[in-house]
Amino acid sequence: MDHDEAPNAQGRRSRLKAILLLLVIFILGVVVGVGGLAMLMADRLKDAVRHPETAEGPSDRVIDRIGDDLEDHLDLTPEENQAVREELAVGHGELREIRKKLLHDVRDVIGETVGRIEDRLPEEKRPPFRERVGERLDPWGLDSEP
Repeated sequence: MDHDEAPNAQGRRSRLKAILLLLVIFILGVVVGVGGLAMLMADRLKDAVRHPETAEGPSDRVIDRIGDDLEDHLDLTPEENQAVREELAVGHGELREIRKKLLHDVRDVIGETVGRIEDRLPEEKRPPFRERVGERLDPWGLDSEP
């Protein structure tokens, strides 16, 4: 009887090791996937901040999808489709202008905030503060000058 129990215990340990290995592989896959997605999103956001006039934003994709959806589901004539696309292009241009203005306003707020903080610091702490702010904002294409 002891002889039969030893292989059973060994089999259970082997299954447990296999399950733990699969669990570790799954967790590593999730971590790599989430980390990769976070890096991709951060890169896209940085690109949008640095170049708001050319960066593709959510509105670009939404406008394209709306146009495609209307064309597919409304049985639009070529003239109707052209009119819809023209109006979507006007809306798209307005959204781009809003995005550029928003980023301009964000830069202004950051510059003013940095300037106010700097004014409240002693003279000897201002250069390291400026350096630190630059290290944090420059990669995002944000200017810290007031």
